[in-house]
Amino acid sequence: MGIFLKLLVLACAAGTLLMAFSAGPPLAHTGAFGEATCIECHSGNGLNAAGGTFSISDVPQNYTPGQTYPIQVSISKSGQQRWGFELAARVASSGQQAGSLTPTNANTQVTALGGIQYITHTSTGTFLGSSQGTWTFNWTAPTTAVGPILFAAAGNAANGNFSNNGDFIYTTTSTSSFAANPITLLFPQVAIGGGYQTVFNLVNTGDNAISGDLLLTRQDGTPMTARLGSVPADSTPINIPPGGTQLITAAPINPTDSISVGWAKVESVGGSPGGVATFQLSADDSLQTIVGVLSSGLVNAATIPVSDDASQGQFTGYALVNPGIQNVSIRIVLVNSQGVATQTLRPPTLNALPPGWQTGGFLFQDLNDPNFKFDGSMVVIADGTDKFSIVALVLKQGLLTAIPVIPGKSSGIN
Repeated sequence: MGIFLKLLVLACAAGTLLMAFSAGPPLAHTGAFGEATCIECHSGNGLNAAGGTFSISDVPQNYTPGQTYPIQVSISKSGQQRWGFELAARVASSGQQAGSLTPTNANTQVTALGGIQYITHTSTGTFLGSSQGTWTFNWTAPTTAVGPILFAAAGNAANGNFSNNGDFIYTTTSTSSFAANPITLLFPQVAIGGGYQTVFNLVNTGDNAISGDLLLTRQDGTPMTARLGSVPADSTPINIPPGGTQLITAAPINPTDSISVGWAKVESVGGSPGGVATFQLSADDSLQTIVGVLSSGLVNAATIPVSDDASQGQFTGYALVNPGIQNVSIRIVLVNSQGVATQTLRPPTLNALPPGWQTGGFLFQDLNDPNFKFDGSMVVIADGTDKFSIVALVLKQGLLTAIPVIPGKSSGIN
């Protein structure tokens, strides 16, 4: 028998320590994440024996970061007359603390162990002589989404004789997930720093208000921090009344910051959102380039007109993002002005593009041909049924502009 288990047996056998459990049980005994349960000290009945009920109520099915929720834990068992519990809220994937637990009355208390908060009964909260135990307290969700959160609890339906016999131990869990608003707008090209800033002009043409968030993401799928309004952040709230607009400027945190390229999305509900992202390059207080990129939908294929001539300094390119949850592999088919497919490219950056990643380039770069000249179209196609979002860019004599992307491809292009 290990040292810890020996000490546990001794503690359970000591009447003074057992009586102390009425003021709160030993921590880390929820039965989840490899923890023990209270049955180690309370013998005579099996774990989760028939006839008793133990539940966690009011856990939100989907939590909102930073929001506070009232939670209730209840236990009952015929013939018992004293009650206790212990609960922790932890990130399901990692076991880390998730949000914070707060007592709302004298029946509960919060104690931390190893970075994990445990909310438990107090002496007052054992409800001696009552027919059940019910505790209420508050849980505040983490300030950012952390994935599913597991609430795990152990409860004791005790007979009140201050011994470790005749008690019933129960365990239960409840899960709260994070459900973001659906993506309603995608901007596959955003540039911030190195003289660039991106301005989002959003409009609501619907009959109901829009609420949600604008989120910025780097090329590698990680959050992109910019100065949104007066504070550095990677997201900002969207609130647009019917017929209204909202202007959001994403600027570098420091004027000397190097360029950061990525993409943006609006996650929202209500209304009918639309908009344009304009990225602007300035130098010496003079505007050098301004490019407006309309929001783009998800497509399995897109066709982009091409009229490239290296001798004239004219090149066609693209910015493309995978906002989905699985890798997307994409190929580019060059089609001449007669409708004949002449070449298929699989640029390395488009092979198994991970979720949340953005990439872009010019055709002459993908072909490694600085003298590239071509009239026709480029057809960008995802393998299978996967989808992506794309915008087309044209560089001519140093000036950059965006051109329309035609969703789909001709039936003769595979």
